[in-house]
Amino acid sequence: MNVTFKHLSGSELVNYFDELASLRITFFKEFPYLYEGNIDYEKEYLQVYQNSQNSKVILAFVEGRIIGATTCIALTDEAEEFKKSFREHGIDIFKIMYFGESIILKEYRGHKIGHKFFELHEEFAKRNINDLEYTTFCAVDRPLDHPLKPQGYRSLDSFWQRLGYSKHGEMKVYFPWKDIDQSVESTKSMTIWLKSWK
Repeated sequence: MNVTFKHLSGSELVNYFDELASLRITFFKEFPYLYEGNIDYEKEYLQVYQNSQNSKVILAFVEGRIIGATTCIALTDEAEEFKKSFREHGIDIFKIMYFGESIILKEYRGHKIGHKFFELHEEFAKRNINDLEYTTFCAVDRPLDHPLKPQGYRSLDSFWQRLGYSKHGEMKVYFPWKDIDQSVESTKSMTIWLKSWK
């Protein structure tokens, strides 16, 4: 399978807003996020990456079709909800690159695209964050017996650990969204994962 990658930043993102928003909604509807998305919110979310001077969006293409996307941004440019736990634990937010998401359509998983996404973002982080201390992301917390967990579901914990990331259960991000089986938003907890570059 021939996968090509396109790097975007700033105003370059505008031409891909609709496709990126649709891709995010499709991906995050799956377990464990179960997110009932909407296009308007997604475009607002992507605007943060467009406005940042220190962010990157990478698209993966197969035969001209976008089949995956991943984002990263200097933590200083992210929403306050993502900075809070780092400040509470005495970690300098100016020395961190935050990885927003790595989205790959189901039929294209298992082809090392996720590995490549992390590799490209880590290279960007090392080039663009002075005295880089951590690259980081967060993952939603769901109970093992959640009624919407599909049969055969496997978490990505072991994959992330192989890439050098460690789970920090003491560090949480709290963010609201509406699940696909809910009528109103509820606040979810997400656990922070860190990779040290010190």
